[in-house]
Amino acid sequence: MYTRVFLFAIAGTLGQLASAQTGVTVYGVVDAGIVRESGGPQGSVTSLQSGVQSASRLGFKGIEDLGSGLSANFKLETGINVDNGSSTQTGRLFGRHASIGLAGGFGSVDIGRFFNVVTNAMIADPFGAGHEGAYSNIINFALRTQNAVYYTSPTVGGFTGEASYGFGEVPGHSSANRDIGAAIGYAAGPLTVKIAREETENGTGKNKLRISNINTVYDFRFVRVGLAYNVNKDDLIVDSRDWLVGASVPWGLHTLIASYIRHKDRTSAAQHASQIAIGYTYTLSRRTSLYMSHAHIVNKNGALFTVGNMTEYGTGNKGTALGITHRF
Repeated sequence: MYTRVFLFAIAGTLGQLASAQTGVTVYGVVDAGIVRESGGPQGSVTSLQSGVQSASRLGFKGIEDLGSGLSANFKLETGINVDNGSSTQTGRLFGRHASIGLAGGFGSVDIGRFFNVVTNAMIADPFGAGHEGAYSNIINFALRTQNAVYYTSPTVGGFTGEASYGFGEVPGHSSANRDIGAAIGYAAGPLTVKIAREETENGTGKNKLRISNINTVYDFRFVRVGLAYNVNKDDLIVDSRDWLVGASVPWGLHTLIASYIRHKDRTSAAQHASQIAIGYTYTLSRRTSLYMSHAHIVNKNGALFTVGNMTEYGTGNKGTALGITHRF
């Protein structure tokens, strides 16, 4: 109850401030679908889920012109489960995103909680990390960093750099829970390339997880093709490689999407997996679309990957969804 009252109070306050700021925007996504999952130990499950294609959310963002090319900005974004009205992100009020920053000729600097550099680099997935074919079903890493500073450089000759530093904030141990990321991107015409690396310490500062990925997207107009390669390795047992190839084919109000992901476990367990996914969206208007998707995972040697979507991990190795998304 208090959370809902607080959100309404913020919305009203920001609406009143809109005329005083250079720009304040209230925005969001409402997404829900019927999902059928099978192949898990519990058998087949049919459910109504929120955020299948795109995570349902309510957000507030604003910018103020400070003069001389300098501006201040903020962004607050909370996740919502449309199926039952609850909040996502383990109850965090603005768990999806919470930041404040400055931008100018030097680029931009933001502080708070937001997607990390490897998540921002995953542009090759035609499902956009959503649907039943989400890349996160196979390619696993933490999506966000918090207590962090994130720098984005100006674009020069098509190149853009990014760097982040997340404070671990563990008393007496400066490296525990700390994460450091860096990325470089290039965009020119139909080609976009991003390379990123994130290093995250565990809670004791004795096991560093290193994630590196490269994503390439080429837009042929009649088809948009994406390729990705991801490396996961820590100091103890994690050692794997992931490959993704995907494509989206737009024509008129319709879009067909498909992807294939291969996970290779380089440890002695050899728990490999592969996922194949197909999807379709139909645009009803500039803000509203219908969608359907299906994905199937083949696990090897006891691997336990499941077919989920943007906000749900899934219960089995097969999943089919039919839903609707509205953006405002």
